[in-house]
Amino acid sequence: MILFLDQTLGWSLPVLRHPYMHSFLHRTLCVWLFAASVMIAVSLLTEPAHEDKIEGNVLDASLDRSMGVADYRLFGYNLTNMLRGEACLSVLLWAAQVLPVRAANPCDPGLLQDKSNPYGYRLRGDRCEGIYIQEVSGAPLTIASWTESFDDYNLSSGAALVIEWEAPSSKSVHLRAQGMRRRLYFRMDASPGGASFSWRSDLLAAINIPKSELGVTGFYLGPVSGEEREILLPLRIGQKEKPKSSAAYRLVVIPGVEFKEMFVTLAAADGKSGVTLKNGEPLRYGYYPAGRPVEIPISGLPKPGIYHLQIGATLAASGAATADLWFYHSGK
Repeated sequence: MILFLDQTLGWSLPVLRHPYMHSFLHRTLCVWLFAASVMIAVSLLTEPAHEDKIEGNVLDASLDRSMGVADYRLFGYNLTNMLRGEACLSVLLWAAQVLPVRAANPCDPGLLQDKSNPYGYRLRGDRCEGIYIQEVSGAPLTIASWTESFDDYNLSSGAALVIEWEAPSSKSVHLRAQGMRRRLYFRMDASPGGASFSWRSDLLAAINIPKSELGVTGFYLGPVSGEEREILLPLRIGQKEKPKSSAAYRLVVIPGVEFKEMFVTLAAADGKSGVTLKNGEPLRYGYYPAGRPVEIPISGLPKPGIYHLQIGATLAASGAATADLWFYHSGK
């Protein structure tokens, strides 16, 4: 119950906020594993039933009196076979009923929802989308958008936005969109299969969020230098036409406070190739007010692979802030 009621009751347990636990299917698997473990443990810790009660069933052979006493090894073997068969049947029945009608639940349980708001953040078919309640101030530096191309869209057309990406095979991708206008607490989360997603624009039109106020990212979980990281994928976004490919990427970050200057460091993520493309280069944009998106172009990547990008900033008042991201470059 804990694995599912947290979203309904607004709980915020750290283990349930992991990206893997955003999926309904992952949570269901955890529930099944826990239930099966409890059933096996209880079966092994309790005494076998009287032979009159089990006569003729699969456990009967484990109590063969010719052995003098019950052979716990045979009993365990038969019990395991029985549980294995029941488990396989349960999984097949569950898959047949659940998989066709419900995709993975991508909702972020850490977001507070206003259930009275018709545009509130909630599950809407193949995605979670809407306005959420912001409890506290945001981070000093937020990664808002990472795209390869992002065409302008027409909210009055009713046409869906098409999002495409290139990712390593067999990687589960999570898409996230957020409002970039000050005090616009909007989010969209989706965990589609394949390498594209059709995003209905009806809610964007209802809230009136133009392209200039929308940031979109896509990522998967993967190992980098022995640690699991969120690895961003450059997204191609269009509406009426197929999204365009580009040789350059576009990063958008949002300062939480006013910055004096911002710096960019870019290198290959493996730490062995010695490829460092930028080393603390200042942007020299001149003015970085709090809440205003800052666009940073990234290009000239020499080869496919994973790269590490660090954005540093000196605060106008005092101190410094940094944000690290890792991204996949397909080289296509």
